[in-house]
Amino acid sequence: MQQHLEPRPDFRSESHSLSALTMLLTEQCNLRCTYCYIDKNAKRMSRETAERSIDFLFAHAGDEKQLAICFFGGEPLLAPDLLDYVATEAKRRAKEAHKVMVFSITTNATLLTESRVALLQKHRVGVTVSLDGLPEEHDRHRKLVNGEGSFQLIERNLERLVSLSPTIRLTVTPETAPSLQKSVAWLVERGLTKISFSPVFEAAWDEETLSTYYDALGSLYRYQVEGLKRDASYRVGNLFNLEDEMTSVMGRGFGCGAARKMVAIDAQGFMYPCHRFVGYFRNAEAQRIGHVASGFDVDRRGYYIESCHRSTHTGCGSGLFEAKVTPEEKQCTTCSLSPGCGSACMAVNEHMTGDPRKPDPIHRVFSQIHASLHLDHRSDLVPLRLPAPEQHP
Repeated sequence: MQQHLEPRPDFRSESHSLSALTMLLTEQCNLRCTYCYIDKNAKRMSRETAERSIDFLFAHAGDEKQLAICFFGGEPLLAPDLLDYVATEAKRRAKEAHKVMVFSITTNATLLTESRVALLQKHRVGVTVSLDGLPEEHDRHRKLVNGEGSFQLIERNLERLVSLSPTIRLTVTPETAPSLQKSVAWLVERGLTKISFSPVFEAAWDEETLSTYYDALGSLYRYQVEGLKRDASYRVGNLFNLEDEMTSVMGRGFGCGAARKMVAIDAQGFMYPCHRFVGYFRNAEAQRIGHVASGFDVDRRGYYIESCHRSTHTGCGSGLFEAKVTPEEKQCTTCSLSPGCGSACMAVNEHMTGDPRKPDPIHRVFSQIHASLHLDHRSDLVPLRLPAPEQHP
């Protein structure tokens, strides 16, 4: 529950230009993933709302030279015509404004028909695919509406999927953690070489499953190091880029751009700090920061901008800080594990604790696991650095 909406003056939203939108083209989905935080309903974004969303982005872009739109859902490939319209119109507007426009999509990859693949290639859309790993692990949680597993549809489209050079995001649960390294190897063998992973913080983790996760992540580090020694082209982004990401976080003062540089827009045009807020707080007015038709709620936006800053620097509460440092003095900068840790997600914080600035205890555990393993293996990774994957222009 929010205690106030009084941001400090330097977090007032007028001083922050927008550079990115996440647009929920539809809140419908053809899967029923057991852990999904997005409410499945029949709402689809209208063309009018899409037009207003584009107008809003350009009206608040200021001097930003590059703008981005991420197509999200639900399953955004259920709305290919709207995706085509938004991308076409946004590129036209960007050309007029002398800006660069980039697009991305997060998809479950079950609807990759030839026409949809051609659409993504036409607009040079960067693709992220959510998977759970090995086929049997994937089908445990990612089921079709009829209850059947969905991996068969992905395998059917595997050649098309590889042609898009996607980033594969593995969703890790207590059940799938033991097979994390095997899942990465399975993907690499099939030509899917850009990989990241994301633990489900809300899942029922306990001491045994967290220990299993720690061991699995250690195996994954060793697998990545050995692969790089063989000049392998794949990389598990969470492992290899973690130090750079954390350095960037500490330098700019914000763990991410939520509410400040980017916003998420649901099918009805309501704006939230990011896509996770849409899923966690779908019908809660307190987490909305405006509407594309009426503009920002300045106080609510400012509150979340400040919350993002504070959640980045006030610490995960793991007890790893100097006793003399108070919560208001950027605790993270004093922590010995900060080079290998990411900041807490304020959406997850608010979902789990009711306060966007207060992490749940489970985040403390994951922070320590990720940071300690990264520090153990960083000396092996740094000499083997590869250039970062190319970004879509």
